[in-house]
Amino acid sequence: MTASIKGRATVVLAALGALMIAALAMAPQSQASTVYACVKTKSGTPRIVSKKAKCRKGEKKLSWGTQGPAGQNGAAGATGAKGETGAAATALWAVVEFNGTLVRGGSGAVSSTSIVATPSHYIVTFNRDVTKCAYIAAPASNVATTFPPIGFIGVAPAEGNPDGVFVKTETKEGTEQQESFDLAVFC
Repeated sequence: MTASIKGRATVVLAALGALMIAALAMAPQSQASTVYACVKTKSGTPRIVSKKAKCRKGEKKLSWGTQGPAGQNGAAGATGAKGETGAAATALWAVVEFNGTLVRGGSGAVSSTSIVATPSHYIVTFNRDVTKCAYIAAPASNVATTFPPIGFIGVAPAEGNPDGVFVKTETKEGTEQQESFDLAVFC
Protein backbone atom coordinates (compact mmCIF):
# COMPACT_ATOMS: atom_id res chain seq x y z
CA MET A 1 0.00 0.00 0.00
CA THR A 2 1.47 3.37 -0.96
CA ALA A 3 1.90 6.27 1.44
CA SER A 4 -0.86 8.33 -0.26
CA ILE A 5 -3.41 5.52 0.09
CA LYS A 6 -2.43 4.98 3.76
CA GLY A 7 -2.72 8.71 4.39
CA ARG A 8 -6.11 8.88 2.65
CA ALA A 9 -7.38 5.85 4.62
CA THR A 10 -6.28 7.49 7.88
CA VAL A 11 -8.08 10.74 6.98
CA VAL A 12 -11.21 8.83 5.97
CA LEU A 13 -11.25 6.84 9.21
CA ALA A 14 -10.71 9.98 11.29
CA ALA A 15 -13.52 11.77 9.44
CA LEU A 16 -15.79 8.80 9.87
CA GLY A 17 -15.08 8.71 13.61
CA ALA A 18 -15.78 12.43 13.97
CA LEU A 19 -19.03 12.09 12.00
CA MET A 20 -20.12 9.16 14.13
CA ILE A 21 -19.47 11.06 17.36
CA ALA A 22 -21.36 14.08 16.01
CA ALA A 23 -24.28 11.90 14.93
CA LEU A 24 -24.46 10.24 18.33
CA ALA A 25 -24.38 13.58 20.11
CA MET A 26 -27.23 14.99 17.97
CA ALA A 27 -29.41 11.87 17.76
CA PRO A 28 -32.23 11.33 20.22
CA GLN A 29 -31.20 8.78 22.85
CA SER A 30 -33.68 6.17 21.63
CA GLN A 31 -32.00 6.15 18.20
CA ALA A 32 -28.43 6.75 19.38
CA SER A 33 -27.48 3.10 19.54
CA THR A 34 -27.19 2.60 15.75
CA VAL A 35 -25.38 4.93 13.33
CA TYR A 36 -25.92 4.68 9.53
CA ALA A 37 -23.61 5.97 6.82
CA CYS A 38 -23.24 5.80 3.08
CA VAL A 39 -19.61 5.23 2.12
CA LYS A 40 -18.21 5.90 -1.33
CA THR A 41 -16.83 2.59 -2.59
CA LYS A 42 -13.85 4.12 -4.41
CA SER A 43 -12.64 6.76 -1.95
CA GLY A 44 -14.09 5.42 1.34
CA THR A 45 -15.55 8.84 2.15
CA PRO A 46 -18.50 8.43 4.51
CA ARG A 47 -21.60 10.54 5.08
CA ILE A 48 -23.95 9.96 8.01
CA VAL A 49 -27.54 9.23 6.98
CA SER A 50 -30.80 8.17 8.60
CA LYS A 51 -31.91 4.57 8.80
CA LYS A 52 -34.37 5.05 5.89
CA ALA A 53 -32.04 7.03 3.62
CA LYS A 54 -30.97 5.45 0.33
CA CYS A 55 -27.34 5.60 -0.70
CA ARG A 56 -26.31 7.15 -4.00
CA LYS A 57 -24.84 5.28 -6.90
CA GLY A 58 -21.28 4.20 -6.05
CA GLU A 59 -21.99 4.14 -2.28
CA LYS A 60 -22.55 1.29 0.14
CA LYS A 61 -24.69 1.57 3.30
CA LEU A 62 -23.05 0.63 6.60
CA SER A 63 -24.23 0.73 10.22
CA TRP A 64 -22.52 0.62 13.64
CA GLY A 65 -23.77 -0.18 17.09
CA THR A 66 -26.40 -2.66 15.95
CA GLN A 67 -26.66 -5.76 18.08
CA GLY A 68 -26.73 -8.89 16.05
CA PRO A 69 -28.33 -12.20 16.95
CA ALA A 70 -26.97 -14.13 19.89
CA GLY A 71 -24.20 -16.54 19.10
CA GLN A 72 -24.22 -20.22 19.95
CA ASN A 73 -23.24 -21.36 23.42
CA GLY A 74 -19.64 -22.38 23.78
CA ALA A 75 -18.48 -25.87 24.64
CA ALA A 76 -18.80 -26.98 28.25
CA GLY A 77 -15.74 -26.48 30.38
CA ALA A 78 -13.79 -29.25 32.03
CA THR A 79 -15.14 -30.70 35.27
CA GLY A 80 -13.50 -29.15 38.30
CA ALA A 81 -11.70 -31.02 41.05
CA LYS A 82 -13.87 -32.76 43.64
CA GLY A 83 -14.23 -30.81 46.87
CA GLU A 84 -13.56 -32.16 50.32
CA THR A 85 -16.28 -34.19 51.98
CA GLY A 86 -17.96 -32.15 54.68
CA ALA A 87 -18.85 -33.32 58.15
CA ALA A 88 -22.01 -35.38 58.34
CA ALA A 89 -25.02 -33.33 59.41
CA THR A 90 -25.93 -36.11 61.84
CA ALA A 91 -22.66 -35.83 63.79
CA LEU A 92 -23.72 -32.84 65.91
CA TRP A 93 -26.89 -33.79 67.76
CA ALA A 94 -27.92 -34.72 71.27
CA VAL A 95 -30.88 -36.22 73.13
CA VAL A 96 -30.87 -34.82 76.66
CA GLU A 97 -32.91 -35.99 79.68
CA PHE A 98 -34.64 -33.40 81.91
CA ASN A 99 -31.87 -33.78 84.56
CA GLY A 100 -29.11 -32.93 82.02
CA THR A 101 -28.01 -36.46 81.25
CA LEU A 102 -26.84 -37.04 77.68
CA VAL A 103 -29.00 -40.02 76.68
CA ARG A 104 -27.48 -40.41 73.21
CA GLY A 105 -25.96 -38.26 70.49
CA GLY A 106 -24.03 -38.08 67.27
CA SER A 107 -20.31 -38.71 67.09
CA GLY A 108 -19.70 -35.03 67.84
CA ALA A 109 -21.67 -34.93 71.12
CA VAL A 110 -19.35 -34.92 74.16
CA SER A 111 -21.45 -34.10 77.23
CA SER A 112 -24.52 -32.40 78.63
CA THR A 113 -25.06 -30.85 82.05
CA SER A 114 -27.87 -29.09 83.86
CA ILE A 115 -26.73 -25.89 85.54
CA VAL A 116 -27.32 -26.46 89.26
CA ALA A 117 -28.25 -22.86 90.12
CA THR A 118 -30.94 -22.79 87.39
CA PRO A 119 -32.03 -26.37 86.63
CA SER A 120 -33.90 -25.38 83.43
CA HIS A 121 -30.60 -24.21 81.91
CA TYR A 122 -28.27 -26.67 80.21
CA ILE A 123 -24.91 -26.74 78.43
CA VAL A 124 -24.46 -29.32 75.66
CA THR A 125 -20.84 -29.68 74.60
CA PHE A 126 -19.58 -30.93 71.22
CA ASN A 127 -16.11 -31.90 69.97
CA ARG A 128 -15.63 -28.73 67.91
CA ASP A 129 -16.30 -24.99 67.82
CA VAL A 130 -20.00 -24.43 67.16
CA THR A 131 -20.19 -20.65 67.66
CA LYS A 132 -20.94 -19.98 63.98
CA CYS A 133 -23.42 -22.82 63.57
CA ALA A 134 -27.23 -22.98 63.65
CA TYR A 135 -28.97 -24.63 66.59
CA ILE A 136 -32.39 -26.28 66.53
CA ALA A 137 -33.97 -27.72 69.68
CA ALA A 138 -37.37 -29.14 70.53
CA PRO A 139 -39.05 -30.55 73.62
CA ALA A 140 -38.78 -34.33 73.57
CA SER A 141 -39.66 -37.45 75.46
CA ASN A 142 -37.20 -40.28 75.83
CA VAL A 143 -39.96 -42.83 76.37
CA ALA A 144 -42.62 -43.98 73.94
CA THR A 145 -45.76 -41.86 74.24
CA THR A 146 -48.79 -40.83 72.25
CA PHE A 147 -48.55 -37.26 73.62
CA PRO A 148 -45.27 -35.55 72.77
CA PRO A 149 -44.29 -32.78 75.20
CA ILE A 150 -45.15 -29.16 74.42
CA GLY A 151 -43.00 -26.30 75.61
CA PHE A 152 -40.52 -23.62 74.69
CA ILE A 153 -36.79 -23.92 74.19
CA GLY A 154 -34.21 -21.20 73.67
CA VAL A 155 -30.73 -21.87 72.29
CA ALA A 156 -27.58 -19.75 72.05
CA PRO A 157 -23.79 -20.16 71.96
CA ALA A 158 -22.55 -21.07 75.44
CA GLU A 159 -20.74 -18.14 77.05
CA GLY A 160 -17.02 -18.88 77.44
CA ASN A 161 -17.30 -22.28 75.72
CA PRO A 162 -16.95 -22.23 71.90
CA ASP A 163 -17.80 -25.96 71.78
CA GLY A 164 -21.00 -25.55 73.78
CA VAL A 165 -24.65 -24.67 73.22
CA PHE A 166 -26.71 -23.05 75.97
CA VAL A 167 -30.27 -24.41 76.19
CA LYS A 168 -33.13 -23.00 78.27
CA THR A 169 -36.40 -24.95 78.68
CA GLU A 170 -39.87 -23.71 79.66
CA THR A 171 -43.33 -25.22 79.94
CA LYS A 172 -46.05 -24.33 77.44
CA GLU A 173 -47.21 -21.72 80.00
CA GLY A 174 -43.77 -20.05 79.89
CA THR A 175 -42.53 -21.18 83.32
CA GLU A 176 -38.87 -22.23 83.50
CA GLN A 177 -38.78 -25.95 84.21
CA GLN A 178 -36.50 -28.91 83.59
CA GLU A 179 -37.60 -30.57 80.34
CA SER A 180 -36.10 -33.27 78.14
CA PHE A 181 -35.07 -32.01 74.70
CA ASP A 182 -33.44 -32.90 71.40
CA LEU A 183 -30.76 -30.60 69.95
CA ALA A 184 -29.30 -30.50 66.43
CA VAL A 185 -26.38 -28.32 65.35
CA PHE A 186 -25.74 -27.46 61.69
CA CYS A 187 -22.47 -25.83 60.62
